[in-house]
Amino acid sequence: MNLNVKPAILSFIDWYKPAYKAGGPVRSMVNLAELLQDDVALYVVCGDREIDGHKLNVELNSWIHQDTNEQVSYCKKPTLALIKEWVKQHPNGVFHINGIYSARFSILPLFLLKTFFPNKRIVVSPRGMLNEGALQIKPFKKNAFIAFARGLGLFNNVIWHTTSEEEEQRIRKFFPTVKQMKVLSNIPIAPVKPAMQCEKNAGSLQMFAVTRIVPIKKLETILNALKRYPVPGNITFDVFGPIEDQRYAEILTQLATEIPNLTFHFKGAVEPNKLSELSTHYHLFCLPSSNENFGHSIYEAFANACPVLISDQTPWKNLQNEKAGFELALNNLKGFSDRMTMFSAMTTDELEQWRQGAFVFAQKHYNKEKWIASYLTLFVPNE
Repeated sequence: MNLNVKPAILSFIDWYKPAYKAGGPVRSMVNLAELLQDDVALYVVCGDREIDGHKLNVELNSWIHQDTNEQVSYCKKPTLALIKEWVKQHPNGVFHINGIYSARFSILPLFLLKTFFPNKRIVVSPRGMLNEGALQIKPFKKNAFIAFARGLGLFNNVIWHTTSEEEEQRIRKFFPTVKQMKVLSNIPIAPVKPAMQCEKNAGSLQMFAVTRIVPIKKLETILNALKRYPVPGNITFDVFGPIEDQRYAEILTQLATEIPNLTFHFKGAVEPNKLSELSTHYHLFCLPSSNENFGHSIYEAFANACPVLISDQTPWKNLQNEKAGFELALNNLKGFSDRMTMFSAMTTDELEQWRQGAFVFAQKHYNKEKWIASYLTLFVPNE
């Protein structure tokens, strides 16, 4: 099908590939582009830097064709001229705002669209930014903006894309006049089970996490559990991801030194295409986050046949029944310790049962054709 006759979408987001350090929002958008590559003409307007300020090696202010058919413009901020030119070329196009707090890639484009193109279809994906855990970070600033936006009517007549019923309730709490809402899961990667088994000796446990290193991720839960209720054996806990809060990283490092049989390291940010290889070297994925709207790294652990140990503050539930892992209350340190003790005692064959359970759990969640149809109803107006 010719791109010019496909439904057209113009998406705004702070970070897009090759950026990856911002985690879930980037992963969600990249996976959406891959999902809809044969069905829509997707244009992405994004920043030219990583979340840590590192400048991307990209050409600015021009449309660059990417490997899943989307075209991307890297820029300092969207301009009215860019939007007007795109509307001229795609008069029936749809607009997609990722996030709600970004001055450049959420508020500015939304203001321009509402001012100059008030009748256009606008989809807003808040990406978990209204969830309780997210609002604990800079709460005064965020609540002030929400009140201002509500008073101004900035989000009036948009279509909200939410990924869970819980997020839907949060949106309605802050924007009670909401008229259109669609609940659709984020799009994960396709499950591909590694060909290799993960070798495991009883009395050793190699754990890892892939996450931004910020307090909301509650990594100290794992360390506090190991300290208060020691787990026998040689324990390794490697954390992959950018350190966004240096003080928090120092607290974790100090806490880890108080656990005699633990080897703890920050391993730096890791590109998404490396996660499959990582999963063959570790026995357990641990992320006791206090807020996950979806948790791409959690799902990608399942998809790469790695069981997980997470908090109960994510969408992933009933894991024990599927032998995919465990979700526990954050204050249940004994529970976290008991599960780590259980995995530490496993052999390769015993661990393989849980690896298979995690992979099957991912397969059950993945439904590409259903997602394509659902997302087309979100972005493509009914004729």
